Amino acid sequence: MHYCVEKDKDKIAIYELHRWFNGWTKVQKKKPRPLESVILDKNNTKTLCEDILKYKASEKWYHERGIPYRRGYLLYGPPGTGKTSFTLAVAGALKLNICYLNLSSGRLDDDSLNDVLSHAPHNSIILLEDIDAIFVQRESVSGGGGCGVSFSGLLNALDGVRAQEGSILFMTTNHRERLDPALLRPGRCDVHVELCNATYPMIKGLFLKFYPGEDELANDFAKSLPERKISMAKLQGHFLKNKDKPEKAI
Repeated sequence: MHYCVEKDKDKIAIYELHRWFNGWTKVQKKKPRPLESVILDKNNTKTLCEDILKYKASEKWYHERGIPYRRGYLLYGPPGTGKTSFTLAVAGALKLNICYLNLSSGRLDDDSLNDVLSHAPHNSIILLEDIDAIFVQRESVSGGGGCGVSFSGLLNALDGVRAQEGSILFMTTNHRERLDPALLRPGRCDVHVELCNATYPMIKGLFLKFYPGEDELANDFAKSLPERKISMAKLQGHFLKNKDKPEKAI
């Protein structure tokens, strides 16, 4: 028994809503991706982790100033840029669990959304993926047939009277420009992080992850491709087809 506890100590818990919405259920224990395995443009990883740590240490500061103690993050960028992988890596680095919330199931309404968000497990990131696939501006993408949550209900759940104190919310989107400004404002999305298609340093960095020590080949490969045109997911798939053959990858 002690061995099992030790073995799971470094894993993060993934929670989903019970199928009958009777609270949150732990569905998986997952070994997190190392932060260094997620290659991003600029210094997004360090900046976001530092922001979360600063937020978690500032509860007293928030309360003394009468500011609601919660923090929202928007990860945006084209498909395949690593938004979900980044979330898992951040959760692992900061020893946070993940509560995955699917708004498009059609089984949640405004009141039940409020309830599940206010009772989410502590020390967790609440993850709402592909928010642009659920709401464009203030309308449900499904026209009301596939999402029982209204746009105003979502806003109230995020920062209304019943919103949970101490929460950390991650929303992801492929199309930030489609989202209503009311959803993007501070208090709901406090920090916006862009995850872009592969730049030259990202291409080179991923090449060296697969083929350590091949700096010259990594330079040749990166210079042969256009920047910000190819997703990291597509590059990774290419390298997986040529796992031990850097020359063939080029």
